[in-house]
Amino acid sequence: MREAVQAQIKIGLQDSIVLTGRLPHEQVAELTSLSDIAVAPYPYKHSEIVGTPLKLIEYMAAGKPIVASTAPIHEIIEDG
Repeated sequence: MREAVQAQIKIGLQDSIVLTGRLPHEQVAELTSLSDIAVAPYPYKHSEIVGTPLKLIEYMAAGKPIVASTAPIHEIIEDG
């Protein structure tokens, strides 16, 4: 879905948004520390979710605000 997301990034924001895709785990902390917000766009259906909510826990540990879908995996975070 990378192309669809890139197409929706508004002009003027393309220099402020980095779509990393999959990264080696050892790079996650450094990039998270540089970010203003974190995004977790998991699919809504449990059957389509691959992995664990570790990414969400890492974002919370770093104190980052999270923009997330309403996927069931996001039950560990609360609005606000």
